[in-house]
Amino acid sequence: MTFTRSILIAAIVAATPFQDTILVATPLRQMGRSFAILPLLLLLLLDLAAWLALRPKVLNLKFVTAICYICLLTTAYLGVFGVSWNDVSLPLKAANMIIVSAVAVYAVAGIDWTASPYFPGAVKTAFVVTVAGILLCDLDLLGLGSVANSALFHQTANPDLRWRGFNSEASALSLTLATLGILSAALSVRRWAQVAFFATTGLLLAAGGSKGGILTLALVVALSLFTVRGHFGRLCGYLLLAAPIAYLAADRFLSLSTLELLSETATLATRGTLALWASLVVLHNPLGVGFGGFYPALSEYLPDAIRTASQVAPIPLNFEEVVLYLTSSENASAKTMLMNFAVYLGVPFLLGYFVFVSRIVKACIRSSHFTLMAAILFVTVALCTYSDSLVSYNVLLVYGLGWREYTSNGHSARS
Repeated sequence: MTFTRSILIAAIVAATPFQDTILVATPLRQMGRSFAILPLLLLLLLDLAAWLALRPKVLNLKFVTAICYICLLTTAYLGVFGVSWNDVSLPLKAANMIIVSAVAVYAVAGIDWTASPYFPGAVKTAFVVTVAGILLCDLDLLGLGSVANSALFHQTANPDLRWRGFNSEASALSLTLATLGILSAALSVRRWAQVAFFATTGLLLAAGGSKGGILTLALVVALSLFTVRGHFGRLCGYLLLAAPIAYLAADRFLSLSTLELLSETATLATRGTLALWASLVVLHNPLGVGFGGFYPALSEYLPDAIRTASQVAPIPLNFEEVVLYLTSSENASAKTMLMNFAVYLGVPFLLGYFVFVSRIVKACIRSSHFTLMAAILFVTVALCTYSDSLVSYNVLLVYGLGWREYTSNGHSARS
């Protein structure tokens, strides 16, 4: 690997904690959530130039088939729904999603992250920066909160009093903390360093107050106990050490999850209704509605989802936020990456995604890389339950490491 590529990979990793930057105000838009997009695009251009110079060129048949499927599906549903929805250009929306998705696929399958000798240091540096973000942005260490919360690092108003660091909100911070903390532990040789990274990650997740992060951490621990049978004793030891963290997490979770709070806010109504809506879309369109059909599908299926949710909910819910999605594209999303892409690409995506995750998890188990497996499980649970970001480059990094683990075990990258 060349020195330039090594530096660019390290720069991508080190910049991942910054996920609410001023770059969103540039033509990069949502891809500019993180400063990491700049070295990532440079690396992509280098690889694209190298591919163009190949004689003959090599094309992955499955990748080409997927591209054709996406383009045909998107074009077909643009014909059904038209090219505009409430003054939103659907072809432009589709083109934007294709670009964002292509960059994400490149980050997962096109970069050999560990080939850079600076990679371990970059991961640990990124974790330190994430912790520093909490100290500066949320705890106003040394009176630097005004600088850390300036427009350079934050373009989103803080929605509540929970920690968010250099991220847009608490749930995004929980995903950044978990991925970089667990990877830092995986890349540490000494046992005390591994324990320190795990303990710091767990404590900060618990104290940060993200309900999604706390529940995901608990589920990952349970899945790890079930999966890693040969190391049950070691895991039990870690669980005993984590008992204080578990108590703090449970206390914070209960304090943030009263029925009154759920009723007064729109969170439960929005997420539950949109999950039901996405299910209705896939039920009626099993192949998906393409990258241009997302917004029209809101108008067509969301009213039924709202009626159903209001009928089956055991407590009164606030539907003010979700009703806005009938006419506005602002923040319109199914609220999880899994449901977003199920709407876009239907059952074929769901099957492909779960095959991909199962393969990289099994590869980690075969090679006894259980810490990487825990990071993959955390990311997967988060993307299936509370996170919808395709521009969280720390998430793509975890999946990219899992993919390299799978291909390095004798499986063809063409899979």
